[in-house]
Amino acid sequence: MTNSFYYVISCILLLGIISIVYMFMVQRRKSHQRTSQEFTKQYQLFDEQGQPTENSSSLATEPALVNGGSPDSLLTSLEIPQREPTIQEKPSIKAEPVPIIAINILATGADQFVGYELLQAILSSGMRFGSMNIFHRYEQLNGKGNTLFSLVSATEPGTFDLSDIGGFACKGLTLFLHLDNTPNLSSNFELMLGTARQLAQDLGGELFDEQRQPLTDQTIRHYRERIRNCL
Repeated sequence: MTNSFYYVISCILLLGIISIVYMFMVQRRKSHQRTSQEFTKQYQLFDEQGQPTENSSSLATEPALVNGGSPDSLLTSLEIPQREPTIQEKPSIKAEPVPIIAINILATGADQFVGYELLQAILSSGMRFGSMNIFHRYEQLNGKGNTLFSLVSATEPGTFDLSDIGGFACKGLTLFLHLDNTPNLSSNFELMLGTARQLAQDLGGELFDEQRQPLTDQTIRHYRERIRNCL
């Protein structure tokens, strides 16, 4: 009788633990999905109809660096939104936003980047499909190692659906690099810059900065200076 009682109690406790773990994983999954949507939306310049979004209009009104604008204003609108704390997290602890450097590759005129041609160009550049349904450049070309930089679509919602890539089209792409204490930050930027140039050449696009201004040597020098300040 005693053994049966303890067995029942043990089963109840085990079920309770499983329920708590399941609820925790569901909560984290919902939080991750919400963060992914906010993260990719941050970089969108065009909606699904190819019209400029509020992001593009707000960036366009900022003074461009090549026109004498303030260098510090270039990346203000492109900081990564922070994930809201879940029930299990302490709301008093908030991480500072991680600034980024971004380069846009936009199609010319009314053209778009489409389907398998786009996918082939992305894969040929060394990018690999990964978390958040976007592409990343990893330390190794087989998709292993740390993430060096990432790529999103410039058209909402910013993600890529590989199951329907034949019907996929976007007005542009955005490469971005976290300005944190990642080792080899300078070499990662140079690799991202080379990737952007390769994509622009393969897809027949043009390079722009975050303000949708043509990417100039002056802007690139400013990016390199920001990176040196982070080291």
